[in-house]
Amino acid sequence: MPYLQAVVKEALRLHPPGPLVIRPSVTGLCCKPVMRDPYLWEDPEEFKPERFLPASPRSGGQEDEMIKEEVLKYIPFGSGRRGCPGSNLAYLSAGIAIGVMVQCFDWKIEGDKVNMEEARGTMMVAMAHPLKCTPLLRYPNPLPSLVFV
Repeated sequence: MPYLQAVVKEALRLHPPGPLVIRPSVTGLCCKPVMRDPYLWEDPEEFKPERFLPASPRSGGQEDEMIKEEVLKYIPFGSGRRGCPGSNLAYLSAGIAIGVMVQCFDWKIEGDKVNMEEARGTMMVAMAHPLKCTPLLRYPNPLPSLVFV
């Protein structure tokens, strides 16, 4: 589960929902440049969920201090009083959706490699080249206890 949560956090770091849900205010913060700043993140354009995994148990609690110091570099849902009240629901929903898709399906892609290039100039996250894949059900009946007679 920690790696799945790290995948969700990394996806939200690269593609924050912030511009779509900003409340009207006098000041605004565009979180996307902050979460892709090379001064704050190592390889900011790369998808690396490992950056959100906790350090080893031998660190002696140093990771907690680092997290407190770096809290404002990861703000996909804003922070403080103007932060999104549904952020916990979003984390849980995304984790469940990704987990179910990975657990219940094998994925067949067209071609040899997926081109992850992003389209530019759009408000929403879009791929420059559409992803063409087919979900293949991993089990004939993944939940046999739900069979109705």
